[in-house]
Amino acid sequence: MKSFKASKNVKYFSLMELVIVVAVMAVISGGVIAAYDGMQKTAAQGTAAKTIAELSSAIRTYTAINKTAPNNFDSMLAANAAGVPGTEVLAGFIPAKIAGKMVSADISIKAISALQSAGITVVRHLDLDANGVNDGSTAIGTVDVAGQPAFVGDLADIDIPNRAFDTPRSGSSANSPKNRGRGFEHVLFVGADTSDSSDLIVWKAGAGGINNIKIGAAADDQLICLGIGNNTTIVGSDRIGIDGAPTYGSVEKHEYSRYIALYNVGPVGAEFATARLQTVVDTRGDFLDEEMAEFSGQKQ
Repeated sequence: MKSFKASKNVKYFSLMELVIVVAVMAVISGGVIAAYDGMQKTAAQGTAAKTIAELSSAIRTYTAINKTAPNNFDSMLAANAAGVPGTEVLAGFIPAKIAGKMVSADISIKAISALQSAGITVVRHLDLDANGVNDGSTAIGTVDVAGQPAFVGDLADIDIPNRAFDTPRSGSSANSPKNRGRGFEHVLFVGADTSDSSDLIVWKAGAGGINNIKIGAAADDQLICLGIGNNTTIVGSDRIGIDGAPTYGSVEKHEYSRYIALYNVGPVGAEFATARLQTVVDTRGDFLDEEMAEFSGQKQ
């Protein structure tokens, strides 16, 4: 049997050459990752522009055919489930960019009446007990779908962020939480009751009302921000609606990513008789033209 002998012509890489090759590969792979990230962002912007237009059209069509606006939107607020007034705060998992464009505000009776006249009588709040750190050892204020005490974990570890406003699942127990839904229905205003006023999320008009003007509203109009979640009546409607609540693709893990309907209730002191849809924005707070400009590279 012949023994194997290395050829005298075989050349080996030096340590320095190997280091250079590894470094070049790292640069190339980094560029590929960066390009992929850029493609993801661009794809999300393109999809968002299309979705915003389609959602705005779907809501207007739904309202025209059903003679009422969709109902049971996500309020994007966390509140005391027992109805203690003044406890409402912005839900803790709302992305920072759109959170900076909104504020929790006490809405007047006239504004609530304008929403009710449009058909928006109920919104879904997040349980305040489950709006942050929670070890799952104590029942929150909201009961589960079976009417039993509900246990959840940290909001930062929620399994399905876009279902946070759902009623809690059944089957949870102390130290064995079902870390998903933690929402409940809140009735805004009923019948002749004029003693109620409710905190809701309002779009920040900005200096000189610039943020309102950008989306076609008057500078002093109040725009109520309402998340189009899976409980909203336009979703799965048997008459006219959409098959599922769409989501915006460019958010961080465990962040809310539903699209937001902005309903105009008119200026303070001169509220409209009936609220009307102003526009839809994505979970970054971008409106249609803004999203299109970003997608096409026009906005720098």
